[in-house]
Amino acid sequence: MSAGLLLLLPACVLSAHASFDASSPFTARSRTTDPASSMSCRHGSPVDRAVEPPSQGSLRRVQPHQILLRHRNGCSLSWLSSQISGVNAKLHPEDQTSPLMQMDEFESAGTSQDCKVVYSKDGRRLVQMVQDSVLVHDPSTGQVEYDCRSEDGDAIQGVALSPKGDFLVTFTKWFQGASKSKRWRAYNRATQVERVMETSGNLVIWHIPTCNIMVDCDSEDLFDPDHWPSIQWTADDEICCRRTIRGIEVYNWNAVQLRQIPSGVKVEPHMVIKMKEVRQLMLASAFGTAVTDGRSRRAVNIAVFHAEKGREEVFIYSLTEDFEVDAPSMTIDLLGTEDVSFKWSYDGQCLLILCSTTVDKTNNNYYGTTTLKYVNMDLMTSADVQLDRDGPIHDLAWSPCTREFIVVYGMMPAKACLFNNKGQAIFSFGTGPFNSITWSPHGRFLCIGGFGNLAGHMQFWDKMQRQKIGQATARCSIYRSFSPCSRYFMTAVTFPGLRIDNEVCLWKYDGTLLYQLKDFHELYQAEWRPYDARGFGDRSISPDVVQKLKTAQAADAVKFPQVVDGRDIKQSFQPFRRASFGLHDTPDAKKEEAGVVEGTQVNLKPRGGRYASIDEVQEQEDLPFGSAPVLSKSQMKRLKRKGKLPRD
Repeated sequence: MSAGLLLLLPACVLSAHASFDASSPFTARSRTTDPASSMSCRHGSPVDRAVEPPSQGSLRRVQPHQILLRHRNGCSLSWLSSQISGVNAKLHPEDQTSPLMQMDEFESAGTSQDCKVVYSKDGRRLVQMVQDSVLVHDPSTGQVEYDCRSEDGDAIQGVALSPKGDFLVTFTKWFQGASKSKRWRAYNRATQVERVMETSGNLVIWHIPTCNIMVDCDSEDLFDPDHWPSIQWTADDEICCRRTIRGIEVYNWNAVQLRQIPSGVKVEPHMVIKMKEVRQLMLASAFGTAVTDGRSRRAVNIAVFHAEKGREEVFIYSLTEDFEVDAPSMTIDLLGTEDVSFKWSYDGQCLLILCSTTVDKTNNNYYGTTTLKYVNMDLMTSADVQLDRDGPIHDLAWSPCTREFIVVYGMMPAKACLFNNKGQAIFSFGTGPFNSITWSPHGRFLCIGGFGNLAGHMQFWDKMQRQKIGQATARCSIYRSFSPCSRYFMTAVTFPGLRIDNEVCLWKYDGTLLYQLKDFHELYQAEWRPYDARGFGDRSISPDVVQKLKTAQAADAVKFPQVVDGRDIKQSFQPFRRASFGLHDTPDAKKEEAGVVEGTQVNLKPRGGRYASIDEVQEQEDLPFGSAPVLSKSQMKRLKRKGKLPRD
């Protein structure tokens, strides 16, 4: 294990041993705070160290990116240097530095597999959950800002932060008929405010600056990590909503004087949209406009999937400033749909509805059917997105800054297409082993890949130029994401998706491997710290990438480096298929069925084996990784007789 990234320290100590090193991709600067002002943990060890981000002088050399790594031995948060560059950049352990922050692990935690770490969407705060305790950190300094723990020892199952980090949401197990109250102790380090409060529900919303409980309610649903958090927010923390048995509860925090609410006083919902059998709910993160009473007003949209007694419908409500909703702004009939998935555009005015069923009534698909609908709230219209291939929809994603979206659909090899703001296909990325789309924060670069049960092949595109700029392979990767500056791409193989060979790989935006960190015993989480992408600016592809593309195009064949696990692959092999000929097959059909293509590939064995390109056929003793296999003497003689190989 790299001593620089995963240095083990005693519990409740924030590491501050690193100094700036331009040769390392992970750098940190440290300072020591006053121990008297530090917060004590449960078992008495003081948190007496903290870390500050690089100074303004060093920011010219270091990109202000941070990477969170949570592994079996703890959690660390490290600065990422911009000095990693070049195709063969390989850094040795002695060139790496200590982590920026070694996060607190409680004695009862066992391993960090029991811990959960979550960022706020703006990256301003980071919350760490271990069993019955929650710590809110400032990622820039590593200091604990807020501490919340259950005095009764009730285990916390879920934790989340609002987008701006001012509200904390906790979820504990719900017991039917349970009447006992729960005692909580909360402490705000910045304001030196400590409160001991009681709750009766299992879903609680905390206001971090005042240390107050704002919402205390029951959630009878079982905790589902795939649908957590159950409370949805707008990007500015102004409005949140949640699904209940009686309907949809909406809270307007702008209408509440948060700092003047006495301790123990709970906030009631600002409005309730009464509706039964609410299956899915999605609140748009941005405010748009809605036309009511003949005038345009500021509004935020909520999409609701309602299914009751054979009536499957989607209602879209537009919440204006007065929060008076008598009827939905739009109703979409989805007869026969069993489940839906909502995706709002960046401005909250366009919606994609992925409809799915488990049974295909036409008996053409064993796994059911999927259809896609496009909704435009500006025009108050909805339509089906026309796809030119049959098969499932594997993934879809909005551009982070425009009303364009990409859909990957069809039987393998799947097809990826770009659609405009009218739901019309305007560009095809081709077909391949794809099931995933990842946009860069600026909406310029994107990665179309195949993960999960696929081999991890990735294609990198410049959407502005409609140009493929590179490709690579990241096998067994669970996590993948662009950096906030859009110039780096990170993949990670995590536990328990794969119990061995856990690793983190950093790539350039064109698929060039820059850095690889291996030897994790168990890696649970790897994640970029969120930043506002507008602080970095949108940059086009660099001159070296442009030159590489021009050189390849001049040779009439764009050849991209095939990188698999950090090694270049010169030859790609395909599995051999056993030949089965019919009585009326032509010789060409026989060759095609057997996998023998004239002038390009030859069959190595009559009943199995692999293909080798004729250009690669040569006698070798030691085969390097990725090279073609050696032909037998009889096969070489046969090819020479046919004139496919030169005679000696």
